[in-house]
Amino acid sequence: MDERTAARDGLDLSGALDQAWIQYRANFWKVIPFGILAVLPPLGFLHSIPLGLLLVVGLEGIFLMMLVDTIRLADREEKPDIVKRNFGRIWHNLKNGTIITLFVLPLLIIGFAALILPSVLFFSFFAFAFGHAATRDKFGIDACMESYRSGAGYRWPLFLTALSLYLVIALLFIAGYQLTGGAGWTAFAPAAFCLPYYFMVIEELYEQLEQK
Repeated sequence: MDERTAARDGLDLSGALDQAWIQYRANFWKVIPFGILAVLPPLGFLHSIPLGLLLVVGLEGIFLMMLVDTIRLADREEKPDIVKRNFGRIWHNLKNGTIITLFVLPLLIIGFAALILPSVLFFSFFAFAFGHAATRDKFGIDACMESYRSGAGYRWPLFLTALSLYLVIALLFIAGYQLTGGAGWTAFAPAAFCLPYYFMVIEELYEQLEQK
């Protein structure tokens, strides 16, 4: 399918949002522990930038891999053995999660410094990377490249998904920061609840791509 044909067929973003919400409510207690884990590494920035970078590079990738893997497992099995799955794939998730983070994080930081929107665009390019690596067993760099290729022709709905994630996290951060009088860790806490949902939306969008 070339890019013009794909763009014409489009993706059902509204349907993905609705289906992800159904999955989120049904599997909340399965995925929320990994949402909490995923917001822990950025807390290092509250102490220092070097510590934050070290924790994000070293741990963020594996936690996102575990989150994405759990989302797909919970969607396909009635009683998934999540603990056994994640313990059995620690090395795979750590290796590829770290590679993806090292590849994507500099682009996100540079894009954020360049008036934020380029960072949103870069995120939309590689939105499927963790899914390709976690559930389709691709090597980290290959997962990034496959994410970029599979999103060709669908840039707009993927950009809107990434933009809404950025906006929601920013609003929750500001609200948490204000309501707690500047307690940094509580400003990060709401992100633990929205990250699993948005990765479910991304997974729903990829499933639509697989059916085209």
